[in-house]
Amino acid sequence: IAQGNMAAAYQTLQRHQTPATQQDRAYQGLMAELAWRLQDVNSAKRIYQALYAKGTLESYEAERLILLMRKNSPDAAARLAAHYWNQTRQLFYLPLTPELYTQTRNIAAAEALLASLTPAELKSQEQQTRFLQLRAELHRAHGNLAAAIHDMQRAVHIMPADMGLNAQLLWLLIEARDTTQLAARLAQ
Repeated sequence: IAQGNMAAAYQTLQRHQTPATQQDRAYQGLMAELAWRLQDVNSAKRIYQALYAKGTLESYEAERLILLMRKNSPDAAARLAAHYWNQTRQLFYLPLTPELYTQTRNIAAAEALLASLTPAELKSQEQQTRFLQLRAELHRAHGNLAAAIHDMQRAVHIMPADMGLNAQLLWLLIEARDTTQLAARLAQ
């Protein structure tokens, strides 16, 4: 590792694994770090899951595990993100958790998470376009297009040059058949 050859270090550590090294937190943490850096996705995921099962997963490792699980196990990734959000209140987990819940169509869990925010957390998140987009999606899922439009208008106000946000707002206005606001947005 000191010579910068992570692949050789990783192979050496793999060859020297024993039952004792399987129980050594530092050893397993190093193996997971090397697997992550070398993009050995399956090994990184397996090691991080084992560390989680032992209750020794660090927050940054949990972030990585969630990212590794996101594609193939979005339900499990959502539960893990919710667990770490509730445990740490670190902002990384906040937009990710309802996003994963929305992806898995668990709207009730996403809404429960948003309802659990403190007023200070809510005020802070309402300054983030990603949060506003997610909340707009939840409003839309319930047929509350007015609230969805309001959140998207706030997001566009925060980042007026973001074409994706503007397009999302336009589509909401079209869906709501709000020709007045649509005409005004298109005239800008």
